[in-house]
Formats: sequence, structure tokens, C-alpha cells
Amino acid sequence: EGAIKEVSELLDKLVKAVKTAEGASSGTAAIGEVVDNADAAKVADKASVTGIAKGIKEIVEAAGGSEKLKAVAAAKGENNKGAGKLFGKAGAAAHGDSEAASKAAGAVSAG
Repeated sequence: EGAIKEVSELLDKLVKAVKTAEGASSGTAAIGEVVDNADAAKVADKASVTGIAKGIKEIVEAAGGSEKLKAVAAAKGENNKGAGKLFGKAGAAAHGDSEAASKAAGAVSAG
């Protein structure tokens, strides 16, 4: 009975986190479709990026993975420096790195 309650609480946290990320999304296209689109790597909507990141963080925390991820990154000497390449910089003409976005889409799709 205790295990069922624990799983139920975990699922509630995960559903809440997914809704947080989902609510921040401003588009309906799949990642691969956006990367292949002529409008790929345009300036990102700050509220969407922040909301999606918050939702992902909540998912990782609910799954108990944030400390595990930090340990893996520390062991590999990584600190996600390249993550910003996926998003545009401030300004109308600023674009993200479409090659980095394409690689990220491939990595996500390969899973």
C-alpha cells in the first residue's frame, strides 16, 4: 500500500510538471519539423523557453534525477555550455545555431 501511494504521488508530480512545460509551449510543430523549416533557429520566445525549462526541471526533480544528472555532468566535466546554442540571442536578427538544433532533434528522436 505504501508503494502504491509513493507511485501515485510521483505520477501526480510528473503530470503537474508536464502540464507546466506543455502550457509554456507556443507551437504545435514537432522538433524535427521546426529544424527542417526555413524559419528554424529564430529568436525564441522567452516565456516559452523559461516555462518549458521549468517543466523539464520539475520532471527531473520528481523523478529524483537532478542529483544524478549533476553527478554525471561533474564526472564528465560538462556544464551544458552548448545548451544556449539552441536558442536565439536578443534582437530581431539574432538566430540560434541551426546545426546544434538539428543535432539535438536527432538525439531526442533517436531515443
